Amino acid sequence: MQDLIRDILAFSKIGKLTTRIPVNCNDIMERVIFNIEEAINASGATVSCDQLPTINGDPVLLGQVFQNLISNALKFRHKFRKLTVHVGVERKGAFWSFSITDNGIGISAQHFEKIFSIFQRLHTREEYAGTGIGLAICRKAIQQLGGTITVDSELDSGSVFRFMLPFTEVLLPLE
Repeated sequence: MQDLIRDILAFSKIGKLTTRIPVNCNDIMERVIFNIEEAINASGATVSCDQLPTINGDPVLLGQVFQNLISNALKFRHKFRKLTVHVGVERKGAFWSFSITDNGIGISAQHFEKIFSIFQRLHTREEYAGTGIGLAICRKAIQQLGGTITVDSELDSGSVFRFMLPFTEVLLPLE
């Protein structure tokens, strides 16, 4: 119940505290990996990451997105193969296209939209813990930052979550 209340509060706060500052996404990823290092080690997963850009955004929201997506990959890993997760990025015109790719259990195409809705679960709580709010938080956070989020997946093969964020020139302060 405490997890549910915490997640509902996190969801409701998105949009109220958003800032737009230069955010080094490599620093965000470092913090996320530190936060979930125990879960990564316990799962035996390998997590890799491209060199990520500095963007104008909100470090708290971006941290929530990366952490939720990587944590989901850890949670929904395949029982019979070592989990690999890769965080990638590429510039696509006026956007940065981030991707979180895993070789987990995958998602049926009929559920691609459903999973981004609040309290929508594809599995029982006995199968997989959680409140069913993590991907709704990701969608709301990415939309707040002016972007979109999608998933491509195949059952038993893994998933690729992609989110697009606007590219803007980041002016860093002189040191």
